[in-house]
Amino acid sequence: MLFLLGAWLTLAPPSPPRPLPEVERIIFALTNQERARYRLPPLRNDQALDSIARGHSEDMLRRGFFSHTNPDRESPGDRMARLHRILIGEGAENIWSGSGYNANAVAEQIVGDWMNSPGHRANILNAEYTHLGVGAAMEGAEIRATQNFDIVEAFLATPAPRVIRRGAVLDLRTAPNPSGTVAVKFDLWSDGLGKPVFGPAPVTGTAIEAPPGNYRLRFYFEKGLGKYTVWRGPTIDVAR
Repeated sequence: MLFLLGAWLTLAPPSPPRPLPEVERIIFALTNQERARYRLPPLRNDQALDSIARGHSEDMLRRGFFSHTNPDRESPGDRMARLHRILIGEGAENIWSGSGYNANAVAEQIVGDWMNSPGHRANILNAEYTHLGVGAAMEGAEIRATQNFDIVEAFLATPAPRVIRRGAVLDLRTAPNPSGTVAVKFDLWSDGLGKPVFGPAPVTGTAIEAPPGNYRLRFYFEKGLGKYTVWRGPTIDVAR
């Protein structure tokens, strides 16, 4: 028979993942250094993309997974559309997993590993990307890092609401993009149906009549002669 002698100990809960802002800063700088070597324009920082990237790194540590798709089946594009309420464009993501801590050494290893991987390297050296967010986090000795890239066509002048009621009238005007154009129409795209459920309609003064559900806002930019390019924006829920 075994007997244990001693006091009862209350174990402290594990500490949550902590962000690594210095690692994030160095990763951002090294990424633009790599682009400069190939005479590519530097990526601009976007703080909302930083927050989304950091949240994914922390989530990977907290829930113990390593994937672009989280346990809720959200892809990088899903997360950007849900969390970035003014961005209109298309994005991509790099992720990294490792351990240890020295800001310079870890950041250099992360970017070096990405540059040695064809898919990750292609994202870093994609001339079409305009903006970048970086998020790194640590739990114990484990580190996760995420880059969120985006081709930003434009930003909404006013953040899109997360939830609206049927019949709501929204102001979906965009700030002029670098070419000076603005979105002139929008629609609500259903991933489940694979088609729009409302629109195209003018970006202002239109009452949204769509069935309840979660949709992706899409924006139409005129390119002359009645032709448009269509870019995706935030998701929005139409409530009953």
